[in-house]
Amino acid sequence: MPKSLYSITIIETLLLNGIAELLFIDRFANLLLERGIKKGDKVAILLMNCLEWLPIYFGILKTGAIAEIMPRPNSMLATRLAFSSKTDQVISRR
Repeated sequence: MPKSLYSITIIETLLLNGIAELLFIDRFANLLLERGIKKGDKVAILLMNCLEWLPIYFGILKTGAIAEIMPRPNSMLATRLAFSSKTDQVISRR
């Protein structure tokens, strides 16, 4: 009996986490739209692997913008590429 209760708890947790991620995607997409990002704009992602990376990526796509993924985001070259190319917005950590 405890195994089935444990399984239900895992499924509920996964569903709640999925809903939270979808809400984050929507909120991030709305934030980009409020900042003037529109369909066809280029948004560079300068982030290492982190939990927020995929929701940010999908939030960019939800606005209709183009997500530019920079190689080796902590390198000076990636920073220069992001700011020198025709990028409309850059997402990075402080």
